[in-house]
Amino acid sequence: MHTINLQAEYDFAREDHVFGPRVAVYYNMVVGGKRIFVTDVGGANFGLELAWDI
Repeated sequence: MHTINLQAEYDFAREDHVFGPRVAVYYNMVVGGKRIFVTDVGGANFGLELAWDI
């Protein structure tokens, strides 16, 4: 199976803040193969990073 994988992510974190949200999107496109399901897949990811002084 041959696929093209695309992904983009952006980090909204700032230097002096405790919370740092981030968002990502991805898309996997099937471009070839034999005896496979030709199903493209996409999705999104949301995350939160926490930072503190130890």
